[in-house]
Amino acid sequence: MNFLKNKNINLLNLHTGLMSFGDSIIYVFGSVYFLKQGLSLPVVLLIWAAVHVARILIRPLALKLIQTIGLKKGLMVGTLLYPFLFAIITQVEGLGIWLAVFVVYFAIIDNLYWLPYHVYFATLGDNEHRGKQLGERESLVTLLAVAAPILGGWLIDRYDFWIIYIITMFVLMLAAIPLLFTPNIPEGKKLKYKQAIKSTNKSGFWVYTGWGLLFTAHEFLWVIVLFKLVGEFTIFGWLIGLELLLMIVFSLLLGHLTDKGKGWTNILIASVLLTTVIIARSFFISDILTIIIFEVIMALALCFFNVPAETGYYNLAQKSPNRLWFQAFSEMGWDVGGLAALLPAAALVYSGVELRHVMPGALIGMLVIIFVLRKYFADSEIKEKG
Repeated sequence: MNFLKNKNINLLNLHTGLMSFGDSIIYVFGSVYFLKQGLSLPVVLLIWAAVHVARILIRPLALKLIQTIGLKKGLMVGTLLYPFLFAIITQVEGLGIWLAVFVVYFAIIDNLYWLPYHVYFATLGDNEHRGKQLGERESLVTLLAVAAPILGGWLIDRYDFWIIYIITMFVLMLAAIPLLFTPNIPEGKKLKYKQAIKSTNKSGFWVYTGWGLLFTAHEFLWVIVLFKLVGEFTIFGWLIGLELLLMIVFSLLLGHLTDKGKGWTNILIASVLLTTVIIARSFFISDILTIIIFEVIMALALCFFNVPAETGYYNLAQKSPNRLWFQAFSEMGWDVGGLAALLPAAALVYSGVELRHVMPGALIGMLVIIFVLRKYFADSEIKEKG
């Protein structure tokens, strides 16, 4: 297993797994937490839209800071500051100053963390083993992330939200330890925005625009829809956890297939499965049995989709002469995709449309990703045959 010989990637994957616990908590329970405080669904959707807008506005400052202190220090700062997000959210009680603090702080740490993180992974990884290394990462991430909804749902039903937020803060503090043993890497040439716009490959922007739309319009909204269907935190947590548990089974296998030149085939299979799940969840699912059936299909779809799509993305990023700016434009794309999902959803829900009926918009995001990555996989298959 040559791909496991990359010590730096193994350390980074361990770090990512620990961080995924916090990501899972904030995205699985954050919206539900706001709804439980009496905020309306359109307002909750607009809160997350505000996070995307704040990310866009704060990104130039985050870029400047990372270029000043370096990628590793930037990643470490983002990691160490992340736990305090959960201390802030416990202070939120409806609309008010603490909600504004949450939005701004979330945008700051998201920029400080994700900008250097993706550059780190793209740089430290190996192109020829990228799929297997991503499979390893997805398995570790999923293994630790699966505990978040299951444990969170059980604890919230018994003690309320504060207990899971405290546990999350502790787990995220541990995530800084593996980073101590990873190397420093150059942050790339310092560019002004006009220079960067002219010289940076924009494929990352379009991949992340599609991904932001796909994730937000389907997976993010589905969490809210699922809670409304189930109503009980423990069952809700187990259903989210089931999908994650099933993903562990497939991730490493599909990483191997990606490195063997099967990435494009996997993405096409995934597109059929994703379309089936999104349409079913949007219009037909109404009971626990059908929820579970499509959780199984969704887990398979994500494994077929995520590993090859991320492999294509990271290999494009590694080829970029300035990876930090490549990632900066990509993060901009994620915000554009998120806003393209959340703003129409808030307007439609406010006008009386059921939230689940908004989710088919995610299919547009999926098509954008496929369209952008098709050339990468076509070139990779030519090299494989050569």
